[in-house]
Amino acid sequence: MTGHVDHGRSIFNNMKRKKSIQNKIIALLLSSVLTALFISSTLALLNINSMKKSFDNQSEEFEQSTTIYVEDEMIDKTCKQLLILSDSNAAAIDKRFENINHDVDGIVNLAEHIYANPALYKARKVDLPQRNNYNLSTQLLWSKSISDNTTDSPTVPSYTQEISKLANIQDLLYEINYSNDMISSVYIATESGWMIQADYISNKKYSGEKELPDNYEASERPWFINAKNSERGEIVHTEVFQDIHSKSDCIVCSKAVYKGNVFVGVVGVGSYLDEIYQEVDKTKTVLEKNYSNTGYAFLVDENGKIVVSGATSGETAVIGETNTDLKRSSNSDLRTLAESMQKKESKCTKIKINDKEVFIAYAPLDTLGWSFATVVDAEEILTPANESKEMINTLNSNFNKSVGDSQQVIIIEFIIVTMVLFIVFGFLSIKLGKRISEPVQKLTAEVVGTNGKNLDGLIEFDTNDELEDLANAFNNMRLQIKEYIENIKIITKEKERIHTELLVATNIQNDMLPDSSSMLNSSEEFSIYAIAYPAKEVGGDFYDFFFIDQDHLAFIVADVSGKSVPAGLFMVMAKTLIENQLMLGKNPAETFEDVNSALCRNNRNGMFLTAWLGFLELSTGKLDYVNAGHNCPLLYEAESNTYSWLTGVSGFVLAGMEDMTYEQKHMVLKKGDKIFVYSDGVPEANDIKGDMYGNAALELFFSRNSSLNPDSFCGQLKTSLEQFQGEAEQFDDITMLFLEYNGGKK
Repeated sequence: MTGHVDHGRSIFNNMKRKKSIQNKIIALLLSSVLTALFISSTLALLNINSMKKSFDNQSEEFEQSTTIYVEDEMIDKTCKQLLILSDSNAAAIDKRFENINHDVDGIVNLAEHIYANPALYKARKVDLPQRNNYNLSTQLLWSKSISDNTTDSPTVPSYTQEISKLANIQDLLYEINYSNDMISSVYIATESGWMIQADYISNKKYSGEKELPDNYEASERPWFINAKNSERGEIVHTEVFQDIHSKSDCIVCSKAVYKGNVFVGVVGVGSYLDEIYQEVDKTKTVLEKNYSNTGYAFLVDENGKIVVSGATSGETAVIGETNTDLKRSSNSDLRTLAESMQKKESKCTKIKINDKEVFIAYAPLDTLGWSFATVVDAEEILTPANESKEMINTLNSNFNKSVGDSQQVIIIEFIIVTMVLFIVFGFLSIKLGKRISEPVQKLTAEVVGTNGKNLDGLIEFDTNDELEDLANAFNNMRLQIKEYIENIKIITKEKERIHTELLVATNIQNDMLPDSSSMLNSSEEFSIYAIAYPAKEVGGDFYDFFFIDQDHLAFIVADVSGKSVPAGLFMVMAKTLIENQLMLGKNPAETFEDVNSALCRNNRNGMFLTAWLGFLELSTGKLDYVNAGHNCPLLYEAESNTYSWLTGVSGFVLAGMEDMTYEQKHMVLKKGDKIFVYSDGVPEANDIKGDMYGNAALELFFSRNSSLNPDSFCGQLKTSLEQFQGEAEQFDDITMLFLEYNGGKK
């Protein structure tokens, strides 16, 4: 760019050293034959006027085409960048709530395991709230229905077996709250009236000088009622409300707990929205820095109401404690916008807000059903394009003025000379007019061939006069316009680098998983095939199979909480630990217990994984297996031609809680028996309406297609999932492993 600018300066400096046309005319007259004709001078003047009109027309067309091109490029670039900004902010916020949902699932799984297996847990107690405690702690609260103390000396209600066993969950509640600054409170409330809670406001659980904490009627709270009335396994969220203690906006994520088929309580996680609101403020800062002084962002909930907005007034602002409802707006553009957001669409479009045209880009938060929107004033976005238009207009005006001035000089000098030559040098006036008009025609032809998309090359003109200066001035203008347009394209190159790095990470992860076409697949005792389809570039699911010795095969499928690079790193650590423990001679149960202890250490991010591990003795078909919170595999028994779920007591997830024990199950596979192990991405694959594929459809597919060889089975199941999903994006990692036992060696 500096070289072009220097070139332009050199052109204008050389203009001072050129000879004028007047001097050339004088030199030509002195050496020319004495003749001149009035007709030839008239023709020369008409020719110059015609070329002037041609210059004007071409300059106007050039200005229009270049301005349109620059404006279209600016709009396209801005929309792409605003959509990227909205997508990244929506994904970052959604990730926070997705992690909270995983925490709720983990607490519910542990609670249901305690209810189902109370003998596995010791009886424990939970401390009462302390008046002077301002630190994170777990506390025991209860409903008035537990104990209605009317005496002057109230007492703590007696522990029931239910609450003494459920007290084992308090460490997990504490750890989840401690590891996430966004969480305000974590609790489990029972249908019987007990509540165990982990928060920082133990000191606020008393009224006046009462000896016991205030009763807490959890069953009357919206988060309890919503979870109790929801479908089993469904996570529900409350509307945004103001916390009574901190005065901050909050939202509660809750899920029902069941003992068998009986509802027994609700797990809830309350989250402050301060950090989410900060993301909205940060976005406004980014917009002010890069795009617009009036740009801002806002969040819309699943009902079309604005939760928080960077706008302080107008149609998209939050006024006081009233949340603006876009679906009821008098602005039809905003009503259409709300409908699109409720469909979880991601778009960038131009609409009117407060009677002003704006560009708005929005993206969905899948976990909550909210949307994140970014707004920029269209007038400010198009300011660079308008400035470009003004710059081009100025350059054209200067160029036309230069042409006009030069033509004026030429006309004046030519008229004077022609008047003299009319008497003395008529013949030479014809040659003079031709010599003047030919360079101008050549320059006109060069200008005609130039438009907004043809800016390469320079006009070479060697006349050593003002016409050469005009050509050089046009060259300089064309170089400046080209530099301005090319600078717009530089930004897109950075995105290509990021995409390449993610592809490398994907290839590295794929190389770590065993190849089903290796020697394991050619063994006469069994056939096996496994494959993983990550939802992101880097996934958290993994499978593995390998020989412990010549007669024992280990195979596993696991699912790490979360997605992308963090889940991939946790996957590598878990996969390595499991394989190392098995190779040391540990059985499946011992392996999971040791791996769980290793993963729990320094697990500050609260990640965990579900896993199913099988240990097959090839000569006899004996199968030892253990389940850590994973989906139950499907089993086909060839001898009876029956299909069933390989159920049994499922242990707690790995890395969820220290000192867990795992129950090892046994069975004997016979020739032709088949096992299909998978991650939850298979039954939980969802279509565009949010409906899931489900276990029933998976069982039906297995019963109809289990006769296929392992790789064909997995491939057709993936096709079935894709047909079910339709246009819906893959939500979770999908991993499948299919093993067929062919019997021991003969």
